[in-house]
Amino acid sequence: MPASSQKSKRPQPALTKKAHQPAAKRAKHDSSSSSKSFSAAGRFFNIPELVRIIPPLLARDRIDLLQFGSACKAFRLHALPVWAIQLDIPLSVADRRLSLFQANPGLAEQVRYLRFSDDIVDSSTFRQERHPRDKDHSRLWTNFAQLLSLIATEPPIEAQPPFLDLEIAYNDAYRISKAMKDPAHTKLLRRLVALKVICYKPHTPLKESEIRERSSFHTWDGLSDLIARAQKAATVNGGTGLRTFGFQEGSWHIYTPPWFWAALSPVLSHSLHELCFGPDMYRRGNIAAILPQLSFPGLKRCELGADVGPSAIQNFLGRHLALEHITITQLTERESQAIIIPQTFPSLSALNLNSIRLGNIADFLARHPQLERFKMSGPHSSRQEFLAPHLALGLKSYSSESPLDFETIARQGHSVSHIELCNADSNGTSTITRTSTVAQFIKRSWLSRYPKVVEGVTCLELLFQDRSLDPFMTNLDTTFSSSVFPNLSELYLSWGSAKLDDAHLSYMLSGLCTATSLRILRLEGPVTGNLPKNYDVLAGQTFPIALEYVTVYGWDEQDLHFRFVGEGGASKSLGKRGRLQRIPSVVHVIISDEGVWDEPSAAWRAGTILNHMQKSP
Repeated sequence: MPASSQKSKRPQPALTKKAHQPAAKRAKHDSSSSSKSFSAAGRFFNIPELVRIIPPLLARDRIDLLQFGSACKAFRLHALPVWAIQLDIPLSVADRRLSLFQANPGLAEQVRYLRFSDDIVDSSTFRQERHPRDKDHSRLWTNFAQLLSLIATEPPIEAQPPFLDLEIAYNDAYRISKAMKDPAHTKLLRRLVALKVICYKPHTPLKESEIRERSSFHTWDGLSDLIARAQKAATVNGGTGLRTFGFQEGSWHIYTPPWFWAALSPVLSHSLHELCFGPDMYRRGNIAAILPQLSFPGLKRCELGADVGPSAIQNFLGRHLALEHITITQLTERESQAIIIPQTFPSLSALNLNSIRLGNIADFLARHPQLERFKMSGPHSSRQEFLAPHLALGLKSYSSESPLDFETIARQGHSVSHIELCNADSNGTSTITRTSTVAQFIKRSWLSRYPKVVEGVTCLELLFQDRSLDPFMTNLDTTFSSSVFPNLSELYLSWGSAKLDDAHLSYMLSGLCTATSLRILRLEGPVTGNLPKNYDVLAGQTFPIALEYVTVYGWDEQDLHFRFVGEGGASKSLGKRGRLQRIPSVVHVIISDEGVWDEPSAAWRAGTILNHMQKSP
């Protein structure tokens, strides 16, 4: 976003009544003089009715709205309001967002979905790297508070405020709680639908006043007060209340007072739909004291740790029979006790077991014929082969470490749209060996023996361990060709520690031009060369004809998200010419009707960018 578009405080003509007058009511121009003084583009942009058609078409990749708006004032009149409908505010750019809104009075009333995320904390906690703007943390919070005031006070009183999705550090809870105590912000508070809390240890020394405000009492009291006031405001004004609550610990362990959880359950009992405890809580046993205190009758999605023992998990699940998605994780290396789940969940569609031994699992699967996604990973997944005959006929997404499972399913004539083959080296010659290639594996596997079944595959994920990139580079044109995978729209490859550079990516994309249905390519591994540096890569490259996005998960480095941008000139018969342009991850976010922002890793999408749980992703 060019800085020049943000600096001016002068009101833009976009939001004046005159600019929105229909063409019939505006002053007429002499046709002969206008044709001479205006280019074709100029005449087009002089008719707001035509210009107004364009922004919704560009809203899919919303960064285009800002780019075009900064280049053309006539287009900015309509582009900025469409862009502002879904407003994402990472803390690191709060100052830039504030400048933009101050320069465009009236823009704040367009916001309908608002997400604020402390990306500085997220970077330091989970990517284990200090964010470049860490030293600006307090000042950026001040900017965000000012922007919040603008959004709360600028729209007419009778207008509905935007839905609010928050991701904050636990020790910054006092900041948001303090800001929301302003009477002008009350209407925002009633639309708080998602709250994710991250435990975080600041890099920079705190002032004495900050230490006092961030003390344990002020932190948890402020967080509890924020949630209680939001729920009360939602109840009084007919809002939904908090739908999602997440709690994650990084490398810094903190003590959570029991009274906080005891107070949380009754306040959220009738509104909460999703509960997520990050994996670090399992390691420290924090969750053992938490689970018995929680009960949310309307809960639909949960992510839990199993280190608390089978009975605590069983009892918690027994209180939440409306669950649709269940994820249970065991992170200790000791042999875990089997968890018996005797309950039946009428709406269960996804079950994800990480290093968990589930007793009587065949019986559990038989009681849930509506199951659409099943994943079992870790040391107990080797016992999974006998389960294939018990899997639901409607299964759309299946994850396993053994190709034999998929062979059994294919032999029965069932087609799974999303296939995830994990740790593909673990079974030796039954899968891909150290000396074989991905092409040889595909040729020897069930994927070549059941073409009718493979027709239904829309997403293929292959996760290999400690491999070089060479096995991925051989015969790509025949391995993933549309003659083998006619409907493959998303492909994910993970290979271990080998570094990916521009040349590797270029070679892969050229080879995949025969995959004529491929829309999404996702790769995982460390990156090198120009990939992490440049915002435009592979200019002049030939790409698969249907390709839209490429994502590279760079391990400890920042994830890289690209979109295809076409270039002029003739395209080849099996591809299209263009380049990859860097884009923010927010492009892939799905916002629910209730205002909750879901990342591509959301459980209902099984970690994919497209939704393969429906017929046409």
